[in-house]
Amino acid sequence: MTETPETMSQNRRDRTQVRETERRHALEERDKILGTVQDLEKKLGVAERWQPGSVKWKMATDLVSKRTYQRCLDNLEGLIVARMFELTKMNQSQTGE
Repeated sequence: MTETPETMSQNRRDRTQVRETERRHALEERDKILGTVQDLEKKLGVAERWQPGSVKWKMATDLVSKRTYQRCLDNLEGLIVARMFELTKMNQSQTGE
């Protein structure tokens, strides 16, 4: 929609100005985050970043895709161990009277 000075209300900001401000804020945020990433890479001694298609990238992708499955397995293992303890307690000799 093309706006002219006659169609714009007094209280409404120019859409272009709003979008430009949003874009500038996004760029500033990106730069700030990039600085944090670079600091972390220095602290951890990261020589090069993983690139899509590299061996380490593919290994990480596999781990992430199996994450939900692994969490379910861990939960199931915990439930089994808890049940085994309950069954062991029931078979203990009676204490007290």
